[in-house]
Amino acid sequence: MKKKLFSLALALALCLGLAVPAFAAGGTVSVTDAGISFDAISTDRYDDMKSSTEKWNQEHHRNDPVEPEDEFQYAVGYITNSEGGFSGFWTYLVNEDVKLDFHLKKGEKFSIDAYYLTESGKSSDGVTTYTPISIANYWISANEDGELVGKELIEEFFPGANYLVCWRGTADEFDPDSAINIVFADKNGAPSTVPAFSDVAPTAFYAAPVAWAVHKGITNGYGSNDKFAPSIDCTEAQILTFLYRAAGKPSTTKSPVSVAVSYQDAINWAYEKGMIDGDFKENTPCTRATAVNYIWQAFDKPKAEKASSFTDVDKGTDYAEAVSWAVEKGVTNGYGGNETFAPDRVCNRGEIVTFLYRAYKK
Repeated sequence: MKKKLFSLALALALCLGLAVPAFAAGGTVSVTDAGISFDAISTDRYDDMKSSTEKWNQEHHRNDPVEPEDEFQYAVGYITNSEGGFSGFWTYLVNEDVKLDFHLKKGEKFSIDAYYLTESGKSSDGVTTYTPISIANYWISANEDGELVGKELIEEFFPGANYLVCWRGTADEFDPDSAINIVFADKNGAPSTVPAFSDVAPTAFYAAPVAWAVHKGITNGYGSNDKFAPSIDCTEAQILTFLYRAAGKPSTTKSPVSVAVSYQDAINWAYEKGMIDGDFKENTPCTRATAVNYIWQAFDKPKAEKASSFTDVDKGTDYAEAVSWAVEKGVTNGYGGNETFAPDRVCNRGEIVTFLYRAYKK
């Protein structure tokens, strides 16, 4: 099966059905499967993932207690592809702080697709279903010294992703017999999820950034808990509040700028960092130039190795170095083409969280 087709199936039509589990009686369980070792399995239930395609459907969910000889059957659900066929993947529910160890031979490669899970509803028989939002794909491999190349990227990403699809193979195809799914559990032993906003489609370019921002406590929606309002213009007070939360909400002292109480701590912080002055107006629409300038200052004004080549960014402007840094960081590659940046264009909320996601995740 080609990986491209598999990824498309995941993005467009995957449905992950999991029974809500309980923590395993007897504590830690160690499992090694498909070249990954992990422990702290948080379920005492499993499904026989090797049932035939004809028999595999929601009516065949089993909640049998795990037996000692079932060491490698701590699976908690199933996945179907875009045609409704059985994938044969094992799914493991593990604690969020689990340590994953990769076991690869020299030259072997292992693919890991990272996702956020959002709860999408209930099936006809009451099983909770989840929709995966694609974040990124990583390859790890063993070099000549037997060390894992790319492992640090995976480990850096684990705190954000709550669903991983892993298999051995190449960039074009994979070995289905090696494929497993790892779902991270919350403190109650249930699949860890981020809230799904009714106005954020899983295929939108800002879907993963929005999920990341919710996971990190940077935003909790707009006006209500079920909407994010990605197309609404972002104000300067809003982006500064996002940045303040991303910084961990450091303690501040009162600034001379008085704003709505929901923004006040963020504005105090921005004033202390010299990002704004006493003339700040909270409802000013945030332009692309202002956005990258604020993000750059929040990162303590790192130096760019070279100036950007945008034709509409004057090197004498106060945001020129911020734009250059944003290009090097991968926060932006221009607007309307690689030659222009569109500094005066107002950003909407979807675009702002995408800037933040790129800045903090790379």
